[in-house]
Amino acid sequence: MTKYKLAFVVFDSAKEKHAVAIAEDGRDGEVRYFREIENSPDAVEKFATKLSRRYGQLHFCYEARPTAYELDGQLWV
Repeated sequence: MTKYKLAFVVFDSAKEKHAVAIAEDGRDGEVRYFREIENSPDAVEKFATKLSRRYGQLHFCYEARPTAYELDGQLWV
């Protein structure tokens, strides 16, 4: 069951970890630093699955740099 409709998830990607921030939808939506997650397919999948239970729709964004190309493939699968 979703608690919120929409969230924007921002990754600052790096070789070993991704720093993550979340912005909730709407003018009064909260924007906050979430935490760092490991730069591994399992950690990214677990994180995205957890968020998908809370939000009805997720939009991901990240830097276009070499450490983000693998992240892009993980989020589209």
